[in-house]
Amino acid sequence: MEFISLSDIVKRAFEITIIISLPFLASSLIIGLIISFLQTLTNIQETTITFVPKIIAVFIIAFAFGAFITSEFTDFLREIINAIPSIVK
Repeated sequence: MEFISLSDIVKRAFEITIIISLPFLASSLIIGLIISFLQTLTNIQETTITFVPKIIAVFIIAFAFGAFITSEFTDFLREIINAIPSIVK
């Protein structure tokens, strides 16, 4: 069994956090930019108009990438559970 330090686990946790949140953040960013561009073209300056498309996009991303996100998170939890004996020593 290889030695895994706590800093390795924290580093991996940050990597997993970025991997899991990137599809949601990217879709929200793209939708926000598109809506802002359309608002600029049409001179509609309503601040709440971006929320509904972003929420719909987040739900679509959740359904599309749900299995991938779950498998990444499960693999990470499995790594942590398997590393517990080497951390405790």
